[in-house]
Amino acid sequence: MEELGYPVVLRNILKKARQMIFRRLTAKNCLEKIFKFSFLYTPFLALTVSCGPFFPANKPFFWKVEKNEKISYFLGTFHYGIPLEDLPCSKTILTKLRNSDLVLTELGSGVQDAQKEEWEKTFKLSPNNEDFNQLSPESQRFLEQNGISKELTYFHLNYYLTILCLKKAVGEETALTSMDVQVRSAAIYFNIPSQALDTLKLRKPGIKYHTTKEDIENKIKNFHLCPKYIQYGIAAYKMGNKLFTTKGLNKWLHNRYSTSESDKWLLKHRNEKWATQFKEAHENHDHIFIAAGSFHFTEPFNLIDMLRR
Repeated sequence: MEELGYPVVLRNILKKARQMIFRRLTAKNCLEKIFKFSFLYTPFLALTVSCGPFFPANKPFFWKVEKNEKISYFLGTFHYGIPLEDLPCSKTILTKLRNSDLVLTELGSGVQDAQKEEWEKTFKLSPNNEDFNQLSPESQRFLEQNGISKELTYFHLNYYLTILCLKKAVGEETALTSMDVQVRSAAIYFNIPSQALDTLKLRKPGIKYHTTKEDIENKIKNFHLCPKYIQYGIAAYKMGNKLFTTKGLNKWLHNRYSTSESDKWLLKHRNEKWATQFKEAHENHDHIFIAAGSFHFTEPFNLIDMLRR
């Protein structure tokens, strides 16, 4: 199993080179020296935007999985706010997607008509606005002022707050762009069969642990900080930054002793099911492409470690 992304060694070399160069710059000769030394760091820039594994990558969002002469690719998505074509490796990602013979995404083509009533009852709508009515008057006013329905559960209030934050961070059109939907659309365009990794049954237990009243209150209280955090998160994601991983002793302790029901149901149990589903599909397909949220590949109980084991 191979990680594909930005080569951290080259990135560090480039950073140090720039620091050495610009430490001696003055306002007067700034442009002159930039052009003078540009030949030194241009090759490094050309390598760091490549998808090739020239050096061990830090924490990428794209993985190559190989066994028994069969090769598959996993894309850890940033669900909303980054168009697929904006990724540094977009051409490589789309090439691997186009050459696959099965695409797996979290929810496939979405919730089927027969499941919509159960979906809304379980995840979306709160009976008699129960969740909304438990919030503080300040939080209620904030939601109303921003046009967020009081009929929603905490889970979906959290979703719409995230979209609102994304709109302020990257603009409305980009905020509503879903990388996962783009992958599914590409599969349809290339006429590649696709399947869902998740089911309502698999998601249902984790939802009730996912978002609480306190989570919503804190998100609204600190909402003014959210757009900057989102901008930083997007930049970190594109760079394959360590923001998107848990490793070392912390990950070992978490995997062994975590009692968090949210972690177990949102990550552990779902990833175990996905690992089994992938291994079964691997027997019948030469090239599989999986797209799911990045935390499924980088957090404790992650799918990458499960498959390595």
